[in-house]
Amino acid sequence: MKKVAQMNSIFDAATILLLISYAAVQVLQLTHAQYMPLYLFVPLMALIRISLSGAGHYLIHRPQIGLNKLFTNVFDISYVSMAFVVNDHTLCIIPSVSVKLIVRKMCLLP
Repeated sequence: MKKVAQMNSIFDAATILLLISYAAVQVLQLTHAQYMPLYLFVPLMALIRISLSGAGHYLIHRPQIGLNKLFTNVFDISYVSMAFVVNDHTLCIIPSVSVKLIVRKMCLLP
């Protein structure tokens, strides 16, 4: 049990480093874009977000006590972009199939 606690502490430290790097990359891109070009920003954000969602998935399987309840929400970071796609699909594509309206104008599609 002591070994599991030690490994969990190492995992927590790595997750905190990922959160700090996520914030640092975002801030650097937003404030000093010349130091964070898109060809670096996009792969870094993909790597960090996937890593954070994996960390959140592991945190979900821990006992939900104390801060673990809060940190399990890190897993949901991987679903933010998917939510935009699903909303777009639901609002713009499905009504155009089932209702005789010009949905393209409502959704600003070309």
